[in-house]
Order: sequence, then C-alpha cells, then structure tokens
Amino acid sequence: MKPMLSKRQEKILVTLYIKEDWVKGSELSELLAVSDRTIRMDIESIKAVFNEPVIQTSKQYGYRYNRTVDFKSLNVENVLDARERLAVVIKEMILSPTGIDYFDLANALYVSESTLLTDLHLIRKEIQSHGFPLSLERHNDTFMFQGRRLDQVKLLIHWIKNNLGYSTPEQFARIFPKIDVPAISDMLLELLVEEKYFSRYLSFRSLLITVLMISEQAVTSNTSGDNEEDTESRQNPESGLV
Repeated sequence: MKPMLSKRQEKILVTLYIKEDWVKGSELSELLAVSDRTIRMDIESIKAVFNEPVIQTSKQYGYRYNRTVDFKSLNVENVLDARERLAVVIKEMILSPTGIDYFDLANALYVSESTLLTDLHLIRKEIQSHGFPLSLERHNDTFMFQGRRLDQVKLLIHWIKNNLGYSTPEQFARIFPKIDVPAISDMLLELLVEEKYFSRYLSFRSLLITVLMISEQAVTSNTSGDNEEDTESRQNPESGLV
C-alpha cells in the first residue's frame, strides 16, 4: 500500500535517498521553495508514517536517509539510478526539440541543478567521444540538441545498450513510464513474427526503443494539445459551440 505522503514529502524522501549524504534543512527549503519550519514539519510527518527510522536527524549536519532501510520496501517512488537518469535526460531533450527548461527538468527528476549539470556534461562527453553528429547547446536556462532527430535517437539507443543493457519490457518501462511498454513490446514482436521479418542489422531492442520514442512523443503531443484546447476554450467560450 502506498504511504500517505504529500508530493513535497515524497520529494524530500527521494532527495535524501538520492543524495547519499547529509543535507541541510536550508538546502531542502531552497529546493522546495518553502520555509525551514515547513521542512521540519514535513520530516516529522514522514517519520510518523513509517514504523522504521527512515530519516536520521542531526543539529549540525541536517538530514539524511537511513541506509539500513530498504527504500523499495517503502513503496514511495520509482527512483532511477544515475545511468537511468541520463537516459531519461536524453529522452526528454529528444521530446523537446525547442529546448527543455533546466530547472523544470531537475525538479522533475528530484535532483539538484548541479547534479543535472553533471549529467549534461556526461552526455556532451558521450556525444564527442563516440562521434555522434550532434551538439548539446544551452540558451539561458534551456538545453537542447542540435542535429537530426534520428541521430538523437541513436544516441539514446547507444546509451541504453552500452550502459544499461536493458532487455525486458519491465526495464524499459522505467525510462518510458507514460506508456504501456509490455503491450507495445508484445504487439511489435507479434507483428514481426507474423510478417517473418528478421534483420541482422536492426536489433529488436533498437526497434523497440524507436517505437517507444514515437509512442511517448504522441502521448506528450496529445497532452499538450488538450491543454492548449482547454486554454483556448477558457479564453473564447464560443469556441466550444457548434
């Protein structure tokens, strides 16, 4: 059963788990744009929810996650490790060809701005060291790829293949949580078998990642379109009349 925590309390717990070290209350309050007192109250609320001492407290150092507690047993959040997080950063930039806000992405991934900067540096290094015809550019607080979309997807395939080694739909679902990965995987495999299509040049994993990217792009576009229609309807009440 999922514990009764607010989104902010979940973010505090996930942040402490990811940090692997002491975190000052002032850092948490700045990250979440709330007061130090609110952080203290949230910490006490988190402790009260669980029967285990999930958070350790120090007047000198602040707070840290208790590593003797299995995080997965808390059923709080599907936390990505550093390599998975880089895959998500690459994916999100592919899905945002006009750029993605640096602070919004850090917030969505439950990481600090400095951690995201390190991730982006590693992605840029991966592009250069493997000769991808891409560049990673920054304009104010926005990051984006420059280069063909196909080469961007090739970068994602390369990263997943060489750093994650994913092979099951359940694993891919960690990177593509918005879509039904097992269903898409089963449908794609069934189609290939029925059509007797097999290629020594194109692996099923590469094909699946490409289809998953197309599917998530469609989901994202539909969601954005719905929001734009809702906004337009509010601005022009007659737009919904026939």
